[in-house]
Amino acid sequence: MKFLVLSLCFAFAGTAVAFSFVSSGQSRGGNFNVELPATTGKYSVGRASFYWVDASRDEPLTKNPNDRRELMVTLWYPAEAASGSPAPYIDNLDKFARVIDPALIKIARSVRSYARAEAKLSSAESRYPVLIFSPGNNSNVATYAALNEELASHGYVVLGIDHPYESVAVLYPDGRIARFNGEDNRPKQSTPNLPEVFARFYRERVDWRAGDASFALTQLEKLNARNPATQFSNRLDLSRVGGVGHSIGGVAAAQMCQTDRRFNACLNLDGKAASRSLYPNAEGKGPDQPFMSIEKPLPDPTEKQLADWKTTRDQVEQHRKELRERDAELLSTVRAGSYRVLLRGFQHQSFSDQLLILSSGDSNTKAGYQREMTIIREYTLAFFDQTLKSKDSSLLKASPTDYPEVTVERFTPSRP
Repeated sequence: MKFLVLSLCFAFAGTAVAFSFVSSGQSRGGNFNVELPATTGKYSVGRASFYWVDASRDEPLTKNPNDRRELMVTLWYPAEAASGSPAPYIDNLDKFARVIDPALIKIARSVRSYARAEAKLSSAESRYPVLIFSPGNNSNVATYAALNEELASHGYVVLGIDHPYESVAVLYPDGRIARFNGEDNRPKQSTPNLPEVFARFYRERVDWRAGDASFALTQLEKLNARNPATQFSNRLDLSRVGGVGHSIGGVAAAQMCQTDRRFNACLNLDGKAASRSLYPNAEGKGPDQPFMSIEKPLPDPTEKQLADWKTTRDQVEQHRKELRERDAELLSTVRAGSYRVLLRGFQHQSFSDQLLILSSGDSNTKAGYQREMTIIREYTLAFFDQTLKSKDSSLLKASPTDYPEVTVERFTPSRP
């Protein structure tokens, strides 16, 4: 039981994202103090947003039984050069003034986006593959611009979901704001049978997010239809769809492949479910579709933590080894094959814009965070290029000498 509680504590810590200020803001043009990494693909990047209501599902995080699941989504897409106008880092910042600290709003305004609002979808290709992105707990998709703009610049349409009441704040068209209420809903430390209760609570949240992704994909199918016509009509290649997410959103991305056959590949960015990269299905196996986990190692416990846990460092390491092996066993059941990419020295927020924006003025620190994002972008792109565009990736074949902090493990396809 001691190690079960220990594992759940690590998993719970992984769902918490402190990047609260960016989740609800808007930057303005000019005088940027923070420049995210420039995109490297051949396309400019357009950005649009949509409001969708799933009338078939109740809203589980409010007390009103008549509430339905309402989503605000952001679409990044390959765009014609110079079309549209420069987009703020985050839209509608001023409307969040009553719920966000003004000092944090000011920081959000200082960040430059490379996306362009109302940009024209690029005509270079007839159709573009689609990725659906789920952010970490207490985060909005806008805070993953460095990754999602990069993917769009390489020819992907990326749909990011702001999950209501799990994102910091979600602004609806009528002016309502759905604020994060995770602290109100999560099990308290005094809850009897806390590990089991928390495990159920976590699983429910993952399933909600996977449900949001499936609903969003259905909405994209409607958007892709010719009537009513938009610039996205018949331009989305929905035979090539990937799921991706960070932290609890990463576990949800894995679940997308488990529950919805329309997803062709799924990628988990540093998310864990009971110390594993995904939930097994009823047969105890992973999905049929290709899967990859990109993750950082758990931090070494302090001496105080060891004393509180009444254990030794050797026992902790042995337990972690057993957990890694258990995760590997599950990854080996993925029928189409899977990868586990380990990033030594990275942080949980290396996968978002947080460290890039909040880094100190030290040039070496900034360069280190830029390198981390470069590595994350390259491996994410390599996985989806290989699985959705049939581009064989040498980056996934072996641990690269150019990135000594990276270890690539490949698990061969399992037999039925």
